[in-house]
Amino acid sequence: MNERIIEIAAINPVHIFGVNDVNIDQLRKYFPKLKIIARGNNIKVMGKDEELDLFEQKIERLVEHYNTFGTLTPNAIDRIMDNGLVEKISPTVLDNDIIVYGNNVSPNDRIWTNFDGEFEFEGLRTGDYTVYVYSRDTTGLPGVDPERMV
Repeated sequence: MNERIIEIAAINPVHIFGVNDVNIDQLRKYFPKLKIIARGNNIKVMGKDEELDLFEQKIERLVEHYNTFGTLTPNAIDRIMDNGLVEKISPTVLDNDIIVYGNNVSPNDRIWTNFDGEFEFEGLRTGDYTVYVYSRDTTGLPGVDPERMV
């Protein structure tokens, strides 16, 4: 059994580990053959080299996701672990969007979307919502101004 120590530097490790290590517990479900211990700024991981390599790659992606979006939700962890929607995201392909909600007529929050335009609303209460999305016209039709909002 091999051992690696992965240091979480430059950010508060609780953002990656989760309060009471809830995110680490979620990771353990994806890596049941690894022994994972979070202490201080480090994650000590024991197991086979192939699994350790994959685990280290996934931790890098989790940190990258947090650095890009400023949050790490259970859904984001699932997508990263499943090689889903939030794969390797480069800030150059992110779009900066503003959302308006409630009875306001001015922007409330700035959010980031990935290259597919997907985003998450953090902290919403359970309920029904209507979401309106405006973006630049990307149809490429002749005579259509690409800056036109549709």
